[in-house]
Amino acid sequence: MQKSGKSEPRFTAGEKYASLKDRLAYYLLIQVYTFLKTSGIRGLPEAMKLLTEKAAEINVKEARRQPSDKRAEFLAGMLSQHMGETFSSTYHTEKQDSHSKVVLTRCGCIESILEHSKSFGLTVSDCKAVFCGSCMGGYRKSAEKLQLEFNGALTREGCYMNFKTP
Repeated sequence: MQKSGKSEPRFTAGEKYASLKDRLAYYLLIQVYTFLKTSGIRGLPEAMKLLTEKAAEINVKEARRQPSDKRAEFLAGMLSQHMGETFSSTYHTEKQDSHSKVVLTRCGCIESILEHSKSFGLTVSDCKAVFCGSCMGGYRKSAEKLQLEFNGALTREGCYMNFKTP
């Protein structure tokens, strides 16, 4: 006979978060691995183009709900939320009149992906090209569609992206 009632949690919230972040990285790597094995490296540019286009479409839809003079700040906020908060990255934002810049000094997203990349035969360069390239490409395309100026680059530890209202 089973007892009813509350049971003690097996994992802390922090342990659950780490497990989910780890699992997400693993699934993303499985998708890239499967794509590369079935379509090959020659199909990657077109896939990246479609991926960044779809990411931009989603970002732009949300950003257009904001006043046009707040869209640069909104995109920076989305980046901060998604990469900074969701992946527990170390980051800071710099805001001035017409621009908002997010600097990821430690990217938890790429860190979690790199932890498993060797088991999929992917190098650090491969992972940054695909994952960082699609992330930055999506935000670049979003800025273009919203008629904002964009400046971004990968750094050794993470990246920075700057959105500016012209």
